[in-house]
Amino acid sequence: MNNRKSKGWAPAAPKGVLATVAAKSRMRRQVQRELTEIEAHAPVKRRNDLAPRLEFFLMPTERLKPASRQVRRRDATQSARMLASVARFGICRPVLISADQTIIEGHGIWEAARQMRIAEIPCILVDHLDDNALRLLRTTLNRLSETGDWDPETLRIEFEELTVLGEDLVLTGFEMAEVDTLLLGDADELGAVDAEALPDLCADAVSHLGDV
Repeated sequence: MNNRKSKGWAPAAPKGVLATVAAKSRMRRQVQRELTEIEAHAPVKRRNDLAPRLEFFLMPTERLKPASRQVRRRDATQSARMLASVARFGICRPVLISADQTIIEGHGIWEAARQMRIAEIPCILVDHLDDNALRLLRTTLNRLSETGDWDPETLRIEFEELTVLGEDLVLTGFEMAEVDTLLLGDADELGAVDAEALPDLCADAVSHLGDV
């Protein structure tokens, strides 16, 4: 008689759980790769002036010069959003400029100021870097401004409270379809649909002459 205990049968994990675990695992590996890459390219020697004294002042809008090579493009929608933001809040973020009054970061604000005929705009002078570092800084700031993820739950709460206060959420830069999806929870409902199963739902569908 065989007295060995048979291995307990373990039910298969739900497909959704496996997908979630796999996604989190891929995300952890991706983050680790990125951190390793950043560390490998980190400067051997850091600057002594990590918080340089930057000069803040108002500069005549027409005296500023755009960068000869702009790495970011703005379409009509983005320009309209910038104009709406300035009209509602004013210019609350200074434009970064070099010693020769060339814009490092803030072309969208500058263009909006010109269209709205604003005579002077707030600027910060960055004069502690050489030309090569300024070029690198321009691309770095543009890239860093678009990275990072939103916290959907926190953003939903913020949108709900702003809606109660009567504020126009379009001014946030989000499209109303995105706002509605977040507030109404459509994203969760759409995510629950198995796209591969959709063809099967219509596999037995039959139409007849006269059907509407």
